[in-house]
Amino acid sequence: MPENVSEIGLGELENSEAFYENKTDLTYIVWFGLSLGEANTYNSSTKEWR
Repeated sequence: MPENVSEIGLGELENSEAFYENKTDLTYIVWFGLSLGEANTYNSSTKEWR
């Protein structure tokens, strides 16, 4: 399980910092802001960005 976004190959995306959160021992989410009130989120359990 990665400890932070750097371990999964993400740092800064589109001039926005990426954030990481462990949800369980096996799943995590990563998100970054696109603009005020908008973000892209990756869910490791579905392996999809939303």
